[in-house]
Amino acid sequence: MTKLIAYSWGIGHCFKVQQNIDSDSLQACKEENGDEEKLDEVMESLLESRKKVFNEVEINITKAQEKQKNTYDRKHEVATINVGTEALLENTAQKQRKGGTLDPTWLGPYIVNRCMGKGLYELSRNGKIVKTRANIARLKVYRKRSLQEMHLPSQDEVSENQIIRK
Repeated sequence: MTKLIAYSWGIGHCFKVQQNIDSDSLQACKEENGDEEKLDEVMESLLESRKKVFNEVEINITKAQEKQKNTYDRKHEVATINVGTEALLENTAQKQRKGGTLDPTWLGPYIVNRCMGKGLYELSRNGKIVKTRANIARLKVYRKRSLQEMHLPSQDEVSENQIIRK
């Protein structure tokens, strides 16, 4: 038994295909020098096995892709923001620019005008539509805070802090 190893190029990948060939049929092809029927039989068997391998590879790739999609979908929830709600927009320029550490992390609040599909939203501010659109990953719902939540210091606390600092 001899092994014929061929490399098949598929969809951006290289697959190593091994085919076991009967040494008797190979020897018969060599001895007869030109028996085209034998050569055709060997080539047909090689092509059939290649087709089987490619079908198996295609099935395995689709299974792996389905598995990857399921795990991704399980970990990532589809978030939505209703039209008309106030939202904050993440300041991505602050993250990528040197020296932008004191810039605000969130900009806004903006009002969500409409959903454009696939997590893309159109925003408006002061009644005017903003030129840039934002993905849901860059938005978060704006929550107005009351004065009680903000914990503003009382006059006594302010005077105590001034005394301590002196």
